Amino acid sequence: MLWRMGLHDIAVIGTAAAGYYGADTLQDYLQQLAPNRVLLAPDAGATANLSNIPDANNQTINLCQAWGYAVEVLWWGQSDKQQHLDIDELLVAGRWDEAQAIPPDEFFQLHPKATRKKLFPPKFFPVRKRLSRLSYSLKFEGRLHSEISS
Repeated sequence: MLWRMGLHDIAVIGTAAAGYYGADTLQDYLQQLAPNRVLLAPDAGATANLSNIPDANNQTINLCQAWGYAVEVLWWGQSDKQQHLDIDELLVAGRWDEAQAIPPDEFFQLHPKATRKKLFPPKFFPVRKRLSRLSYSLKFEGRLHSEISS
């Protein structure tokens, strides 16, 4: 399909996660293809998925970045599995131009807060103390004022 659309410089690796085929296999494919960047195209509903899909996407992104690839996520508003198309369906419909590349951080912000906490647990818990605002005024009177101003 991509070939018919004139997109001759795009290779597609279908994987649910690097862990499914194995990180070594994904790395081998990427080394052979030598891409300028890697685009992850999550299925429709991936941001709402509460199972292992968000972790699998995160794992794949992290591996590709660790190998030195610039990684972006294709997003065409596919937040709902029932209402939106997967990437292959989007291509067949001739709607490739609807997909925009966004940074992984922006993609994960589209996930529910509970999913983000699971994917990115805090490494430390900073303690914030509320300090009362201290205000004071210095009054220079008499001799002290004259000593300072001379």
